[in-house]
Amino acid sequence: MLRPAWAAEVPVRETLPPGEKPIVFQVQQSPQSDITASAFAIEVQGKLFGATAAHVMDNISRDPYMYFQTPQGYRAEKITSWETSNVMGTDVAVFEIPASVRNYVQPLPIATERAKPTQLVSIAGFAFGQPRWFPQEEILFASSYRLMIRNNFRRSNKGMCGSPVMINGKVAGLYVRSFPYKVFSPKLDVPLLSDFSIQSLPPLYVATPIENILPLVHNLLGQDTRNEGLVIKVLGRPVSVLPPGDALLSVALIRNGEVKQTVQAEEFTDPEHLEQFFELEDNDILRVTIFPQFVDATAIFSYDINVSSGEVSSPKLLIDTER
Repeated sequence: MLRPAWAAEVPVRETLPPGEKPIVFQVQQSPQSDITASAFAIEVQGKLFGATAAHVMDNISRDPYMYFQTPQGYRAEKITSWETSNVMGTDVAVFEIPASVRNYVQPLPIATERAKPTQLVSIAGFAFGQPRWFPQEEILFASSYRLMIRNNFRRSNKGMCGSPVMINGKVAGLYVRSFPYKVFSPKLDVPLLSDFSIQSLPPLYVATPIENILPLVHNLLGQDTRNEGLVIKVLGRPVSVLPPGDALLSVALIRNGEVKQTVQAEEFTDPEHLEQFFELEDNDILRVTIFPQFVDATAIFSYDINVSSGEVSSPKLLIDTER
């Protein structure tokens, strides 16, 4: 995160990547809206689906439309069926694209391998309603939950949420926001980070790995998704599955019945390595707190994981709405 960029900076382009059909389009509330965000298409089992950020879909859900270019000009098409994950979690959404639109959008192939740090990605979408393309940006951090990408542009990208993050033409992630690193820091109770100079850390693009949209696609296809989601692991041992509707709020270290340390579920909390940031001893407990989708604070629940035995307690509802 702290080292200088190893690849030469490539200037942003006010165009989309070349091709016979656009690989990205816009979504908006109502056919006439001037406020738009970005989206792209994928094909699963012969059907087309659009993908964007969950917070985008929430914002336009009263009257959602996709907005795309045809040889005759721009056209708005009503979105009638969609699924969203928890905005506080993976923050992704998918929607059905009518067959009549197939000739005007180019579905992106889905990457089969998770992106890794130091890989270079391309991000294309719309900012302020205009095309914007970042041909080469560097991944600095990667987990099953987040991709953190160096932000060389350092200017506002309003409307880029929902853009595809691509590696060699395949979509590896979905752009959900961008901001300077310093907004993470106040909530991180992690001694490891205490010596970092916040000013020395780069601005970042934040993306969700593309596999997190697949449970939502399978829901729209009418398939059983009860066992799909982010796999939660401690010390390499799978302990649970976090469905798209749930968000990880925090992980606390409990030793001999006393809370020793709590880490809020920021972008660097890796569900496959919940032990990260803790110095564990035998029979320590990690308490995982979860916020379900579309509910109030009284539905927040937690469960405990014994780091030695792997034993997982039953979920416990947290009635205290002040937490």
